Amino acid sequence: MRTGGSDENEGNIVAIKYINKKRIELNRKVLFELKHMRDVQNEHLTRFIGACIDPPNCCIITEYCSRGSLQDILENDSITLDWMFKYSLINDIVKGMLFLHNSVIFSHGKLKSSNCVVDNRFVLKITDYGLSSFRSESDAASDAHAYY
Repeated sequence: MRTGGSDENEGNIVAIKYINKKRIELNRKVLFELKHMRDVQNEHLTRFIGACIDPPNCCIITEYCSRGSLQDILENDSITLDWMFKYSLINDIVKGMLFLHNSVIFSHGKLKSSNCVVDNRFVLKITDYGLSSFRSESDAASDAHAYY
């Protein structure tokens, strides 16, 4: 199943997060969550492109950010973070979370450095928000990176 986009994304690189669920039922709640994800857009949130609910390839497809996660940047000794850059990243997180908390999504639930990604313009964007019905109990305990 494809949702949330048109041919505008054809040929673009995307981020794919596989879902650790055997089956996702397209009920009213899930359809509303998908609609909310499509409607919520902000420069500090990764753009939701679509989802696949066909087992065994259940996944969420979002905008790709080429600089990787904040965790990757913090762990990379070859990248020097001056205070202006740190302030900029912190400011981006605050703006993204403020927008998210005032949106229909309302909450992130698992904000961490691996769920903050940086695009090619060094703008930090929050990812892995929303779609609570797509999450399994093991997702909360897992600290796995998304596949890019």
